[in-house]
Amino acid sequence: MKIFLSIAVALFLVSCAHKGQSTKQETETQAHAKTQKTSQQAVSDAKAECTHGKDVRTLEVVKSGQGCELNYTKMGNTNKAATSVKGSTYCHTIFERIKGNLEKSGYKCN
Repeated sequence: MKIFLSIAVALFLVSCAHKGQSTKQETETQAHAKTQKTSQQAVSDAKAECTHGKDVRTLEVVKSGQGCELNYTKMGNTNKAATSVKGSTYCHTIFERIKGNLEKSGYKCN
């Protein structure tokens, strides 16, 4: 009976110690994710709004880490038209291509 009680107490203590350690790890992980999210917040590098009548389309190059993303908004839906993990040249090339195509189609871009 003493052995059973000793094992139960030991398991309880180990369980509590592990739970505290797990909570500490979760807190550290959440803090790291928050810091990473803050450091990777969108920083607009180039933006154009193109209109044709009531139709509005938006192109925006956003820095992402060491690379970029090109967001294209059409009819209220935003999609990634291009991404790069290093540098923003590719995103700017696609930005200019899409902007040119819109202008050829009668859109006015600013």
